[in-house]
Amino acid sequence: MSVRDEQPIADAIKAAIQVELADKAFVFDLDEVPGVVGGDNPSGGLPQWHVEVGLHRVDASPSRRASGEVTIPDWELITRCHADSVTNVRELRRRVGLALEDRAYDRSDGGTVGPFRFAISEPADPDDTGFVGVDHWTFA
Repeated sequence: MSVRDEQPIADAIKAAIQVELADKAFVFDLDEVPGVVGGDNPSGGLPQWHVEVGLHRVDASPSRRASGEVTIPDWELITRCHADSVTNVRELRRRVGLALEDRAYDRSDGGTVGPFRFAISEPADPDDTGFVGVDHWTFA
């Protein structure tokens, strides 16, 4: 059982994605999205363009760096890109990819997260914000 502190990992990932999103959209943990019942700001307005990040454990053989070190073994990152059209979901996915693909970032606890490898995506589907596209990433 892992006792890894996920928050520094999530914070580094969110900061990296937000840089690529600039002022086009915002990135949140699932419980930080405004307007979500039970979240940090349930009465806030749901942003039309936003990205949600989630981390969870998986039972898989992680890919490895050339050094053989895996920064976050047996974990998966999921990004959910929400926008008003499939075209805009694609743009958010492109920007998330620029932030993550083969890149690594420092964590606030002194560790490193990444580089990230794209694993699989799910088709953009309608949802309560317009459309959502889900991508899965592994840690190399």
